[in-house]
Amino acid sequence: MVLKLVLVLLLFHHVVIANSSYSSQKQYPSCPDEDKSALLQFKDSFIIDKSASRSTDAYPKFSSWKPAEGGNSTCCSWEGVKCDEKTGHMIGLDLGQVPSELSQLSKLTYLNVALNLDRLSEDKDHPLSEEENYTLLKLEASDLGSLVQNLTSLKLLSLSYVNVSSAIPHSMANLSSLTTLYLRGCHLFGEFPVRIFQLPNLEFRSVRYNQELTRYFPEFKQSSPLILLKVGFTGFFGTIPSSIQNLDSLQNLDVAQCNFSEGLVPSSLGNLRQLTYLDISNNKFGGPIPDSLANLTNWLLLRLVRVD
Repeated sequence: MVLKLVLVLLLFHHVVIANSSYSSQKQYPSCPDEDKSALLQFKDSFIIDKSASRSTDAYPKFSSWKPAEGGNSTCCSWEGVKCDEKTGHMIGLDLGQVPSELSQLSKLTYLNVALNLDRLSEDKDHPLSEEENYTLLKLEASDLGSLVQNLTSLKLLSLSYVNVSSAIPHSMANLSSLTTLYLRGCHLFGEFPVRIFQLPNLEFRSVRYNQELTRYFPEFKQSSPLILLKVGFTGFFGTIPSSIQNLDSLQNLDVAQCNFSEGLVPSSLGNLRQLTYLDISNNKFGGPIPDSLANLTNWLLLRLVRVD
């Protein structure tokens, strides 16, 4: 609880007064009541200590989020909130920056500054074209390595929909305690470091919606505890190696709309008896869908559509 409080204080330490995205004379659309309610609940989830900042001008943008008397206010007029001009639905949040001072918290084990839109959009892994409509939180520096270089005790790192706009540093593979890595929609580019696949405790990894992020799958070891592996809507390419059957704890595999274009869909997928979610759609695998997939009886979602 103390670490979470410190994190919140640091997140807003560098948030300063900024000009509103809209003119005060602008006619705002009326946002749905459910969006307004969700934003107010999101605001109430934070604890702000004003004495934490040295600047008298510093304040969280959501201090302007207040329902007007009579219930006639629209959340589209609140600072940092972006709405669709036609529907009035909230489509973006800009709450400031993520300060590099977080790297000084060497004992931090839980870092979650992801933009969580589950309540508003039900975030059902929407297509990248929709994700790009969001105004994102941003790192203060483009170097992700400067943020995590000293956080060697991290078990969870979630920066989903935070605008990182950098390559993934190889030093992230030194986070040997990491169990959860969520970097969805972070504008990452370059090659995904192969050593991150070899982290001994990593159970959940999602780097979806990073079109400029590339890599081929390595050979998978039997010792891997992976439960969730999502690389959909990225530049991952090559084949799915037959050694994927070694991931015997894997429940969720998503490689949708990547550049996998070599070889067959491996029959070894049929050996992943824990698998409940498989999406290999919109790739260019050759040959038929393997009969072995009929061995998997725990399906919640299965997408196999192929683009020729």
